[in-house]
Amino acid sequence: MALLLSVIIVVLLVIIAAQSYFRRKMNREPNEIRNKLSDIIDQETTEKVLLQTEQKNIKQFLIQINRHLDYNQQVIADYLKTKESLRKMLSNMSHDLKTPLTVILGYVEN
Repeated sequence: MALLLSVIIVVLLVIIAAQSYFRRKMNREPNEIRNKLSDIIDQETTEKVLLQTEQKNIKQFLIQINRHLDYNQQVIADYLKTKESLRKMLSNMSHDLKTPLTVILGYVEN
């Protein structure tokens, strides 16, 4: 009877240890994702979140995160293009307004 109880206790301890190991492993992956996203945002890089995992849900989550990062990069690029084109347009308008004013000022001074 004591032998049977000892075997049951050992088996339960092994099960508890295995559960603890897998729980830590499952918690590690979201922490790695969070840390990588924090680094990408803080450093304003164009990196992607890459992580080897067997969990289907986390794989799908990473795909969506990377799609969102791509979209954000596209929005930033579009913003910078628009900003540059507005700057050029203002420069051209300024030049176009200065030319007639210079001619008029030339006639007024004479």
